[in-house]
Amino acid sequence: MKQIAGLPPLILAAIIPASAFAGVFGPSNYSECIIARMADVKSDPAAQAVARQCLKEYGSAELVEQGSGRGILSYKSGDECAAKKSTSTPSRVAAIHIIRQCQKLYDAPTTGAFDQYLQTTPNWESLIKKPLSELDVESARKAGYSDDAIASHFAKLMNFDVEGARKAGYSSTEIVNHLKSTNPAAIKK
Repeated sequence: MKQIAGLPPLILAAIIPASAFAGVFGPSNYSECIIARMADVKSDPAAQAVARQCLKEYGSAELVEQGSGRGILSYKSGDECAAKKSTSTPSRVAAIHIIRQCQKLYDAPTTGAFDQYLQTTPNWESLIKKPLSELDVESARKAGYSDDAIASHFAKLMNFDVEGARKAGYSSTEIVNHLKSTNPAAIKK
């Protein structure tokens, strides 16, 4: 085997993060999945579908260690990654997901709890951990979730027959509004 820059192949493999090979072997975690699959997304609904698909395949961004993509051949920062990877999508939701996951992989770990919170992509797992009195519909919307997904999730938490409501002709927005009005303390506006 050839040596690169005078380093034996085993040592070189040890110092290059796995994310440097993400494009070659495919994504290995949620953050890599988002970065790889969101760049060509053309619409916000498609971006939401890609985010759900990555979540199903790799688990949440919370499973990805902050700064785990940093290495010799990687981007120097989350901003460098985001500037390259988020420019080709016209979807605002896709761009936000890409930026957050670039920050997750390539920005150095921080020690402050607030900084850690800002770098974590909101997801259903983090919402589920909150008590019902802290659920926030607008935060879920800003995180890129559709009213359809929000209605399904909150209906499940509140034991509400969302499919029955949909069959009766109610829209997801109407269902979310109904759930807020029947238990206003349970879901923030």
